[in-house]
Order: sequence, then C-alpha cells, then structure tokens
Amino acid sequence: MREPDNHTVLADRDDDLWVRFDEWPHPYAVHRASWRHISTGTCWEPWARDKVGSARDWGDIQDYRPLTEVSPDRAAWALAKVKAAHSEDPHG
Repeated sequence: MREPDNHTVLADRDDDLWVRFDEWPHPYAVHRASWRHISTGTCWEPWARDKVGSARDWGDIQDYRPLTEVSPDRAAWALAKVKAAHSEDPHG
C-alpha cells in the first residue's frame, strides 16, 4: 500500500484511527507527512478514548495493519478532532 494523501483517515486492526495531516508535521519526521493517532478502539480506558496522539511517520504505522478506509462521517469527525488539537498545540 502506498502512502495515502493528506487528510486521509484509516482505521487499524484495533479500530484506532490514523489521520494524515501534513499541516502539523512532527519536527523529527523523516517525511513531511504526519500521521496522528486517535484512540478510538475498544482497548482504551474511557478516560483515554478519543484522544489525539503524537505524530508518526507512514513507516511507523505499518505495524498496526491492516489499515482500512473509514466512512466519510467518521473521517470528517477524525479530521475535525485533529484540526482542533492542532489549533491548541501547533508544535505538538
């Protein structure tokens, strides 16, 4: 699988979400693309659910395969969540 385009949202094997958001690159990323994790899967405690995590490179998230595209509604929710987190901490 090639790296998807900016603003793509994928679900991993645990149903956590990964959002490509190039506007918020990780300062140490090898590539410009930044993938942000959202803890939506069932393995998370309620207090940790729906949190936006630190940036990862495309190669890093390959460990969480299979990765599948999500519905447009779920993608819109995840992208809005990452945009909100970015506005709170643009260097994060």
